[in-house]
Amino acid sequence: HYLEGASARAEELGFRIDEFWTGEPWMNAGRFSEVLRSRGIFGVIIPQAVHPRFLPAMDWDDFSVVTISQPPYDPGWHCV
Repeated sequence: HYLEGASARAEELGFRIDEFWTGEPWMNAGRFSEVLRSRGIFGVIIPQAVHPRFLPAMDWDDFSVVTISQPPYDPGWHCV
């Protein structure tokens, strides 16, 4: 239900929530960063229990990140 609520609030504020499937074998940290930047996305919400293998390897300096649950490592992100 978080996606419905986040999408509704984003819309109220003039934003949109896009979902990305990161489970493809060709998806890696560099490719995912490239996709986000090329689409002008600078805010990332990482859903509960979804922590792709490459997230620790990404350079997150260009993105604002919040997680729905704490990942198994400590990236220092805000968690709700």
